[in-house]
Amino acid sequence: PTAPAATEGGGPVQPKVNRVVMALDPPTREFNNPRHIGATVMWQVKPMYEYLVGIDHKTGKLVPQLATEWKLEPDNGGVRFKLRQGVPFNRGYGEMTAKDVAYSWQDLTKDISKAVPNTFAPWWKKTIKEVEVVNDYEAVFRFTQPDSTFMDLVSESAGQMPIRSKAQFDKLEFQNALRGSASQCQKNHIA
Repeated sequence: PTAPAATEGGGPVQPKVNRVVMALDPPTREFNNPRHIGATVMWQVKPMYEYLVGIDHKTGKLVPQLATEWKLEPDNGGVRFKLRQGVPFNRGYGEMTAKDVAYSWQDLTKDISKAVPNTFAPWWKKTIKEVEVVNDYEAVFRFTQPDSTFMDLVSESAGQMPIRSKAQFDKLEFQNALRGSASQCQKNHIA
């Protein structure tokens, strides 16, 4: 390939194509369920999921994603999230609600994780007592103990708790790719 021609004013050269190519090790497991895979394998499926909290890639600050706002509970015993309304899951699995948030946490803490040796279940079980569904668009993570890393772990930054469709799991269609809400959902990835 040849380099693009320089501009007349000597300013920056604009590429013909804006694209990032990223090379990764091949997946060691054929799962797209976050409970069953480790962080390095998660790269292949991360684009199809969204998180309660996003990250501003310029400032590094936490920003709303699936949650529009969040606040510490008055007793410091948890964090309350208000959820964005009207977020559809891919392939018709309904609208994302607080029940999907609670399901995503419950599934993440199951003991049957196939992610060996790094499963996040022990941390989530030790730190979170429950996820209370207040209504369709509000959920509270109740702490067993305070943890300064919690907000990072529910965010896109750490990517440990993507929100997944409870309706799909209830239909026992988990043998297919678990559906996230992100618009760039990967297709034909077998769980």
